[in-house]
Amino acid sequence: MEPPSSHSCLYQCTLWHKRFLPQQHELLHRTFLFFLDLAELPHLPKRTFLGIPLLGIESPAIYSLRARDHFGKHHNSTLPKIIASSLQNHDFPPPAKSYLLAQLRFLGYVFNPLSIFFCFFEQKIPPVAIAQVTNTFGEQKLYLIPSSEQNPSFFHARQPKLFYISPFSSLDDILDFHIHFPEKHLRISVNTLSPSSSSTILRATLTGTQRPLTTQELLRQTLLCPFVTAKTILLIHWHALLLWKKKIPFSKKQHNSHLQQNILNPLPHLLKKTTPSSLL
Repeated sequence: MEPPSSHSCLYQCTLWHKRFLPQQHELLHRTFLFFLDLAELPHLPKRTFLGIPLLGIESPAIYSLRARDHFGKHHNSTLPKIIASSLQNHDFPPPAKSYLLAQLRFLGYVFNPLSIFFCFFEQKIPPVAIAQVTNTFGEQKLYLIPSSEQNPSFFHARQPKLFYISPFSSLDDILDFHIHFPEKHLRISVNTLSPSSSSTILRATLTGTQRPLTTQELLRQTLLCPFVTAKTILLIHWHALLLWKKKIPFSKKQHNSHLQQNILNPLPHLLKKTTPSSLL
């Protein structure tokens, strides 16, 4: 598949979660995401609002992208180089084109429960997606999602979670990724399945509509979803509290630590935290 000619843009999104087991719980959250062609980053037009930088790449701004927010905070490199290094561990060559779907820092704060990198190669190598999951302890884990042979713009995989994302689900649950390459519309689902019965514990879908990455549209999305990154983390803890009040069993971070594998950017001083950390 040839790399798409898509340019950087925004997606106005709706996030829907529904928990089925052991009790039902549902949430609906409106947000917006950036979709960035990483080759365009050095050339994105500088945008300001009242003289303040609105969008910055490795520089202070109302919205800013920092490479250290991805693949561990100890990297001092550009995102394309970090992606190429990560793919090399899976015997992939450096991608010819790569894209990022994520929230950016807002006023210096970022929290991305799920970021997705789309990587396209030369030499007829099928594209892959890298799903980067982050928990509220600052830890990250990467899941490599291959594209479908029948449809190279669709990425699907079932993989053991083996990561403390939520205290309300087991570490050995299965994550079932269904990811479509974003075009006019965005369609992503990540289902959590029981490893023993394949029953759906949680269904999470993210849908969205493409919007231009312009100053006017970015200001519009800011008004529709103010303090977007802070709102995300607050809603996570609010709904975790609701699950706790429903007496849904939960486990602490230190339980079954041997099942937490291939984790990036551990923050040891946060490991004693016991607040429920996510709904995924």
